[in-house]
Amino acid sequence: MEPQKKVKCRILAVFCFLCAGIAAFLYAWENFPYIQSRIESEKLADISLKTQDRGEIRPGKSLSGLPLIVDFEALRAINPDIIGWIYIPGTQVNDPILKHQEEDAYYLTHTPEKRESKLGSIYMHHDAAADFTDAHTILFGHNMKSGQRFGELSGYADEDFAKAYPDVWILLPGETLHCTVYSAYACPVDDLTYTVGYKTGERAYRDFIRHTAEASCIRVKDLPSDGDRIITLSTCTDSGDKGRRFVVNCFAAEAKELSGKGGCEAGRK
Repeated sequence: MEPQKKVKCRILAVFCFLCAGIAAFLYAWENFPYIQSRIESEKLADISLKTQDRGEIRPGKSLSGLPLIVDFEALRAINPDIIGWIYIPGTQVNDPILKHQEEDAYYLTHTPEKRESKLGSIYMHHDAAADFTDAHTILFGHNMKSGQRFGELSGYADEDFAKAYPDVWILLPGETLHCTVYSAYACPVDDLTYTVGYKTGERAYRDFIRHTAEASCIRVKDLPSDGDRIITLSTCTDSGDKGRRFVVNCFAAEAKELSGKGGCEAGRK
């Protein structure tokens, strides 16, 4: 090979190497928050989670519906704003629940360790009852493309997914709530879905339950009664429309047979 061609080949090789290095750096830079969050989540799980039979668990691992045992003393030593734990077997939803005393949006941009991050945390508003004794409690979390936080909630737009993962566990220091998913749909940010302050047994609460059932894009056998507690899981839609949210409703109590039907938006872009 002529010297001039050898030089050109070497320059081309160096250029390709640099391009590959830059691409790898950009990929790592873009995905670092997700990787870091996953490591932190596993650390929290190692510190605080056990299964009923005292076996260890990792986030996202299915336990066939078995509730977890949570060491809340260990968690509160890390952050006293941790008031509970949410776990949906078979999904990545396996995270602490946060409640800031003053700023509702604080954990929209902060992890359970209070580190600033676009992944944020799963949290409730500051004026909600930390023990979930409100008739209607709303939990918020980001819709991450990695599936972390509430990134897998949009799966409930599909009836098969909803049937496969109907159980939502809310673990609290003094109580464990075994909730059943009964409704999922996209709605405006000012929808009736986001109304709180209901009292169980009241007509307004019955109307709220009916609204969530009629708006649903999935059909289920069991819906809540007006004496059951409702927990709404709220995230952004896959389309990123700032005026709409995707919600999953579940209830913690014995169910009675009803039916729900409606329309839905889904499909991550």
